[in-house]
Amino acid sequence: MGDEQRASSMPSDWKVSCTFVAQVMEQYKHQLLGFFYKRILGTKGDAEDLLQETALNLTTHVQKYGIRKIQEKIHGYLFTIAKHVMID
Repeated sequence: MGDEQRASSMPSDWKVSCTFVAQVMEQYKHQLLGFFYKRILGTKGDAEDLLQETALNLTTHVQKYGIRKIQEKIHGYLFTIAKHVMID
């Protein structure tokens, strides 16, 4: 199954959530990478792995609480999720 077929078979709310998360992650990518890199003193690869985990967790939160609630305080949500990802 191609990407377009998979995308068309996803529920529309899932597509909206994924689009929202992609936009947020693009907007905060450099801030989050710096946040991870400074705190873990690891490699850029480690920071990028944590960035991906943050995106997955943000997607879960968006699905659970809705875009509207998260969008109101996205910076706080995002960096709280990032901090927890780093601790785990």
